[in-house]
Amino acid sequence: MTATAGRAWAPSRSRALSDLFSRVNDGVLFENFVTEDTDVGEEVVHVRHGGHGPTVLLLHGHPHTGATWYRIAPTLVGRGFRVVVPHLRGYGASRGPAPAAD
Repeated sequence: MTATAGRAWAPSRSRALSDLFSRVNDGVLFENFVTEDTDVGEEVVHVRHGGHGPTVLLLHGHPHTGATWYRIAPTLVGRGFRVVVPHLRGYGASRGPAPAAD
């Protein structure tokens, strides 16, 4: 095990997380969701959305991505909601503006 930010980190846990994110990226955990990259000027926002009905916007916190919602998003769709799951600026597949000189 190696220490990460004061905690023990098991290599098997790292592999498990890698496998989980591969399944998220392959659409296995967000089945029937549409994935889009939306250009909003100097930035690109990566968004997954699915379902029909009232819209629920699921936002992640630091340091996570929209993959945080892989369990709840399909459940909400199954209960009649339209679910939007973006990766916020600079996280996951979203990109912020290019760095500017000081």
